[in-house]
Amino acid sequence: NVSGEYSEMWFKSCINEGTWEQDTFHILDYYKNNKKSIYIDIGSWIGPTVLYSANIYNKVIALEPDPVAIKMLEENMSVNNFTNITNKYFIIL
Repeated sequence: NVSGEYSEMWFKSCINEGTWEQDTFHILDYYKNNKKSIYIDIGSWIGPTVLYSANIYNKVIALEPDPVAIKMLEENMSVNNFTNITNKYFIIL
């Protein structure tokens, strides 16, 4: 699930229609060992790989510096029931 006009449009056109980096999802599937694995996403953006990985990894750590993307990422995380995502942000000086 996603929230907000931009996220809804992007996920519908890119993820649901399969036009965005399908190899990325294959790699995430390939490297999951079991539910004890941890996925660290540096540059999480609005969360496509964060949300996907929350279904297959024990823990997901999301790092994103852009305050606009952080807001959208937080909105997208809030409409899901994942308890295994830790969102950490960093500031670019």
